[in-house]
Amino acid sequence: MNANADIAPSISWNDLNPVITFANRLPCAPGFAFGPRYIADYQFIYVASGSGSAQIQDRRYTAKPGDLFFYGPLVAHRFEADRQRPFVLYGIHFWLNGAFPENGRLYATDITALTAMKAAPDVTNRLQIGSLTNALDVPEYWNDHSAWVEAYVARMVRIWEEAEISAHMLNRALFTQFLLKLKSASTAAPGPGELPSASRTMGFVMEQLKQRAALPYDRSWLKEWTHYHENHASRLFLKQFGVSPHEYFTEQKMNLAKEWLADSDDAIGDIADRLHISSIHYFSLLFKQRTGCAPSEYRKLRRNI
Repeated sequence: MNANADIAPSISWNDLNPVITFANRLPCAPGFAFGPRYIADYQFIYVASGSGSAQIQDRRYTAKPGDLFFYGPLVAHRFEADRQRPFVLYGIHFWLNGAFPENGRLYATDITALTAMKAAPDVTNRLQIGSLTNALDVPEYWNDHSAWVEAYVARMVRIWEEAEISAHMLNRALFTQFLLKLKSASTAAPGPGELPSASRTMGFVMEQLKQRAALPYDRSWLKEWTHYHENHASRLFLKQFGVSPHEYFTEQKMNLAKEWLADSDDAIGDIADRLHISSIHYFSLLFKQRTGCAPSEYRKLRRNI
């Protein structure tokens, strides 16, 4: 990284071989905060729900659903969840170019705690991928009022948890696709009232699927919410978000399972019942397929971002 404040760190698309070093979804407790700190790699923070505050160097933001934040190495930052409506965050740590292990997970590199929010004068929070008209200038803060970012980051978290080389390779491809989508959206993002009708409709479908994640999946919802045939609605959803409605719904159901496992001492069988999953055996099998570990093991995992 070039830390000169006048020169943005940059990499060509040809040299880009991204590696996700850590990915997590964190339901925050009221008033939960991390930072001030800086990290040794890069990170996106996505606000899935709730609210709070964010500070990156000397810039302050009110964090709300749909917000995407970015910072790079040695950039001071701090996030704090609201006490009434604490946020749920997705965190994606990454390197721009690197190798991954044959087996096992990669973990985010050094995190350095700071006693105060003090930005180093020779560090800039900039990242440029590509050059000239083909460049992505990664925004520090961005929100296009649509739901596609969450679909990507949720999949990255699930894939990262699989902890095998094929998963790392898949996440490399998915993260590259995410950057290309961000490039397209951030350079020509319409306002919330200008989004194409189909795009708004699929965003509505995504939100409804998320809200109903504890229920059994009902394909007729797609026709009810869009007035399209279920097959056509499913194709539109897949085209916009890169994942089918049923796959997204299952991911949201497993996110609920993670939240309830982490935040309660409820029996695993009771959680399966609340999720309308037919048996504890099937729940355990599905959960392990998605996360790489059994529900009881997941409860023991550390909570970090």
